[in-house]
Amino acid sequence: MRNRGSISGWSLCGWFGAAFLAALLASGCGDDDGGLGPGDDDLVPGRIVFETYREGNGEIYVMDADGTHVMQLTSSAGPNWEPTVSIDGTRIAFTTERHDPGHSSEVYTVKIDGTGETRLTTTSTWNLEPSWPGQ
Repeated sequence: MRNRGSISGWSLCGWFGAAFLAALLASGCGDDDGGLGPGDDDLVPGRIVFETYREGNGEIYVMDADGTHVMQLTSSAGPNWEPTVSIDGTRIAFTTERHDPGHSSEVYTVKIDGTGETRLTTTSTWNLEPSWPGQ
């Protein structure tokens, strides 16, 4: 994870309407039905985790590689971006501006099924580019 004191040169991708892919095709065992639902604990092979601003605010989603079974993982007033999947495929780390939009960001994790959101940083600066040990 990188900590920045300012946002000059901040990535403009957040302001475009396209989806940006963050992590592709994690390995591991999946569900028999190929979809994520309550209680799923692993990332199914053939899944894509991405951020999108199509609703006007950056949110993190997961979907099947063919575009089906789309599920929103985050929902907050500030944008969420830079999702990265854990090595075991069970959690996603991401950056968010939900606490002080435009002035600072924090790093959170969430389970692949959208539950168990956990705040990892509490600073008044920019916490960016979360990563997992071994990646």
